[in-house]
Amino acid sequence: MRISSKLHAPWQTVTGNLTRTLQRQGFEALKSFDLQMARKSMTSNEAIPCPHHGTAACTCQYLVLQITRRGRIFTSIVVHGHDRVTNVSMPDSADDASEQAVMDLVGEALRDSRKDSGTEEPSAARSGAARIEQGRRSEEV
Repeated sequence: MRISSKLHAPWQTVTGNLTRTLQRQGFEALKSFDLQMARKSMTSNEAIPCPHHGTAACTCQYLVLQITRRGRIFTSIVVHGHDRVTNVSMPDSADDASEQAVMDLVGEALRDSRKDSGTEEPSAARSGAARIEQGRRSEEV
């Protein structure tokens, strides 16, 4: 089971809010994958088309962030942004209070991103992990 959220906000805004919110509570969001950095590292002059747009000039972003504190990895968050829409997903694996705290912080950051982009819905102010996509959970294989 994964928790996912679709926001009508640029990935830069969402990622910034996630990072700042987690840092305020002593967590780090470490990039373990960055699509644009991977594309820049290609040594071939051959243009690789964007899987979303089909063009060589890809403005999409796909980040995998490992959430850590004091050397402990709590979870990973996937951020996929394109066309001013950002999808955020993470495993629903809150086995202890610390992991639940991370989920709550992610929910807070997503709410802030909605507010920053002017797309906040009244129900987005609910507490806990339910704030993440207003409780929308999807099975992924």
